[in-house]
Amino acid sequence: MAKKKRKNKKRTIAKRKVVKVVKKRKVKKATKVVRRKIVRRKTSRKIRKSKKVQRKKTVRRKQKPKTHRKRFIPVGGMGLTNGVMMRTAHYMAIALDNGNGNAEISPFELKKPKREYKFFSWPVIRGIVLLVQMLMLFVRTSFHKRKFIKARLKQHPRHKRLFIRLSQYILYLIYFLLFVGFFDYIFQNIHGWPNNDFRLFIYNLIFTFLYLVVFFLLFGLVSVGSRDEMVIFAYHGAEHKIMNAYERGKPLTLDNVRKESTLHPRCGSIVAFWSLVILAILLVLFNWKNYNWALNFLVSLGLVFLSFSVAYEWVRFLIIRRKKWLYDVFIKPIFLFQSLVVREPTKNQLEIGLAALDTVLKLEKER
Repeated sequence: MAKKKRKNKKRTIAKRKVVKVVKKRKVKKATKVVRRKIVRRKTSRKIRKSKKVQRKKTVRRKQKPKTHRKRFIPVGGMGLTNGVMMRTAHYMAIALDNGNGNAEISPFELKKPKREYKFFSWPVIRGIVLLVQMLMLFVRTSFHKRKFIKARLKQHPRHKRLFIRLSQYILYLIYFLLFVGFFDYIFQNIHGWPNNDFRLFIYNLIFTFLYLVVFFLLFGLVSVGSRDEMVIFAYHGAEHKIMNAYERGKPLTLDNVRKESTLHPRCGSIVAFWSLVILAILLVLFNWKNYNWALNFLVSLGLVFLSFSVAYEWVRFLIIRRKKWLYDVFIKPIFLFQSLVVREPTKNQLEIGLAALDTVLKLEKER
């Protein structure tokens, strides 16, 4: 019995030793497998890094150096009665027809208030700043045009000069009366419409919008009442054609510019249309019960500025998003409204617009 017990003990000890050896082998295999996996991971990472480096190198090779890149300079413009105005962020150039078929170009340096005051670039506020800048530019260009108008008047006899000056003063009087009538209508309707009935609300909104459009069209018809002033539509079309060719990156030649459309989505007429819509909505919704003339004038002026600013942000959003259905619904139909203030330009008018753009771009590049 004692011998059997000893044999069993030896067997168990041997089995234990075998199990230990097997376990050790398994552990070694497992460690080897883990080591292999780690090595594979490291090699895969190295391969990935090398591929990334190769991609970066290939991209860098494909890209041209900074000196050869064309820097796109944002440009805006305006059609005038006898020329075109083009401007960038820092410069403005006015190219006017001197009557002999040549363009007289006058460049100006612009001061940008957004650099001094950062809050001028905030949404809604930037639209108001833009409107003030546009009005200032319009005043500046009109004062600059007076020199050419006086030079042209000297060519006419005295009786014709008197007639032209009288017609100008009559135009200024009509402008003033339209301005007073426009704000008087806003004074009357600034007290709000009854909003209980939805049908009445829609009816009042449509009526107010149409009334404002009539005022807007009257301003335009008075300003281009004579045949000489109708040329502004052609210069407006020339400005649009040049801007379309420039923004598409085409060479600014007469043949390329002529092929472009006279319609442009960033035209002020689109912002003006939407500002009239928003002003009509504000007049219907806004309720102001103060009957003081000065306060009513300030509130109505504030509503005009606010409507323009909101319209500017809306059109800016539509252009930045670049979604076809938004463009087709909210911008394309207004091209019908824009086509009323645009006409096909002549060769001379296109050359005047191109001269203004060339001077502005040269000044901006030399800066």
